[in-house]
Amino acid sequence: MKATAANALALALGSLLALGLGEAALRVLAPQATGPVWFAHDPVLGDLPVPSEHGERSLPGIYRFRFTHDPEGLRVVPAAAGVAWGRTVLVLGDSFTYGLGVDDDETFCNRLQESLGPAVRVVNAGNPAKGTDYALRFFLARGKDLRPDRVLLAFTKNDFGDNARGTYFSSTPGGALEPRPLRDTRSARRRLLEHVPGVGALLSHSHLVNFLRQTAILLSVDRSRPGQPVFGPRDDGPPAPRWVDPRREEVTRRYLAALRDAVEAGGASFAVAYLPDARDCWLARQGRPLSPVEAAFRTIAAGLGLRSFSLTPAFAASPEPLERLYFGEGHWTAAAHALAARVLLKETRRMALLP
Repeated sequence: MKATAANALALALGSLLALGLGEAALRVLAPQATGPVWFAHDPVLGDLPVPSEHGERSLPGIYRFRFTHDPEGLRVVPAAAGVAWGRTVLVLGDSFTYGLGVDDDETFCNRLQESLGPAVRVVNAGNPAKGTDYALRFFLARGKDLRPDRVLLAFTKNDFGDNARGTYFSSTPGGALEPRPLRDTRSARRRLLEHVPGVGALLSHSHLVNFLRQTAILLSVDRSRPGQPVFGPRDDGPPAPRWVDPRREEVTRRYLAALRDAVEAGGASFAVAYLPDARDCWLARQGRPLSPVEAAFRTIAAGLGLRSFSLTPAFAASPEPLERLYFGEGHWTAAAHALAARVLLKETRRMALLP
């Protein structure tokens, strides 16, 4: 009996030691992103930020930020709290719009709200890793409930790749877009685990737990259907010079046209802003031609007659070094969000979209 107890104790201590060594090794050699469960599955919108969630996410050596989601899974705009609304501006986009890497009060949506005051409500509907197809799906599903007077789509080069996945819509032979049923790619085991007490704390602090979770996610994703969203490393397409091709451009053109038509049918005005990444900014600062991606976006926008503008010139003209505008993994810093808010306010006023 004593031998059995001793063996059990030795096994437990050995396991704890192995876990401790694994945790220490990951923190030193391969730090993991930490934070509570961040996404939930919605049968209409697919993966979206967990409603009513708040917490802190960290990517060691890159950023640490605090976030808050409202009951609809939208990122909170603190400056909007307790204000009696006038008009509503709905901002659609991906992780740049959401504000990955910066606190709630540092996103360009919040900065824009601070400048506009109570006359205009700004709604941040950014969702990381989503494209124009998600923006269209979101507007069709929830746009009427928000009753926006203005809709601004923040377009990034990732959209070309995301749109080509066919996650939310399929094209009919005549070119029309048909909503596609979504499947929850998370396993029942993962869903159950995420609700176990203490798991949120472990995910917020343990690099080992996040590594094991990320591995499990990648192994559990259903790869039999093209277009299923995948957490973790994403295939955003070939290197920058070939981010776009005729197929991706045509799919993106269809989504932009459909989103414009849906917004205007709802009685709102529509505009699109191109958000530059570090490469776009670098090319502009070197006096080189536009990146093929931004050039393709501008051609599509002009062909559709969209109200559109690019933030690239302002970012290129900024005296801030790129390291002050972009995190090492590519997203915008708080300084970049502040700059973006100033440009968005100026451009939307120029187009008579905002007071």
